[in-house]
Amino acid sequence: MANARGRGSTAQDAHAVLSSVTDATSNTVTFSTAGHPDPIVVRFAHDKLGDQCRQAVWAMIPQAQQGGRWGSASTVQRGARILQLFQESLDERGVTGFDGPTLAFAHMVEFRERIGEHWRSSRVAVAWALRAHHPDGDRLAEQVLGDRMKAVVGPPTTAYDEVTARRIEKAARDHFVDRLSRHKHALEQAGVDTSERGWLMLTADEVIAASLRAGSPVAHRLVHYLQTGIADGDGVDAAVAVGSGDLAAAMVLLGLAQNLGPNLAALQSMTSKSVIPLGGDGAVVDMTKSRASTSFRVATSNGSLHSVGGLSMAVVGLTRFARARRRRAASVA
Repeated sequence: MANARGRGSTAQDAHAVLSSVTDATSNTVTFSTAGHPDPIVVRFAHDKLGDQCRQAVWAMIPQAQQGGRWGSASTVQRGARILQLFQESLDERGVTGFDGPTLAFAHMVEFRERIGEHWRSSRVAVAWALRAHHPDGDRLAEQVLGDRMKAVVGPPTTAYDEVTARRIEKAARDHFVDRLSRHKHALEQAGVDTSERGWLMLTADEVIAASLRAGSPVAHRLVHYLQTGIADGDGVDAAVAVGSGDLAAAMVLLGLAQNLGPNLAALQSMTSKSVIPLGGDGAVVDMTKSRASTSFRVATSNGSLHSVGGLSMAVVGLTRFARARRRRAASVA
């Protein structure tokens, strides 16, 4: 049975899509433009994966669904061809659908490297299909749309054996938990209420304000650190200092938490705005530097230090004074 949508007005651009029809029986998408008297037909294989690709292409045409992105004939044709190639690539690997448990992020990384620059305009359709069909579709779609898929060319790597990997994880976790505990204790001594998890999202100025309200002598030493970069006393040092070992431990844990991880500069640039709560323990974490050309956004949990969200919140708390000091120094220079 066919479904049709029409815009109801003449397009100014001869290549703009005026109307479109999708037919599940023939597994086709048909559309027309002002500059093409004959309809353009895109066909897909008669199987589950072909049907899912057809739905993804249909969803991208503005006349088909609100939010569609492919408004010109050339974009629809190119995007449809890429989806057809993606289907062939998955067929070769025994993947029968976007809902298949064997469909992994590695498949999309490999395909992205094969098609090059055309991936950018077609990835929205792949993300749509993942969200519509895959059991872990939201997380995979976030990674696809963030374009965290460019291969890094470098020397061969050798995986650690299980025992060594566990030792590395334990060492990193013990170090990070100890550092976070000392940081939390230092803020409590400065008069900051840490009974709620929101204390990690306080800015340096908000921590100082809370310390001043509590009448703590540490407050003035924190102000002195922001002005001079000098940490006066162990309590202040525990509150403001972030060593390379602390950040290295965080990077190890972030990498292990979700097989992802930012570079050091991105980690040091994270702020309270980098972790966006979604309700419950859900969150989206943005580790993108302001001058970066691509985004690194991850849908995750923020419920514990075993998740990207929880680790990111801890990093934001630990680095708040270091970030504030860098901004202060840059504004004075």
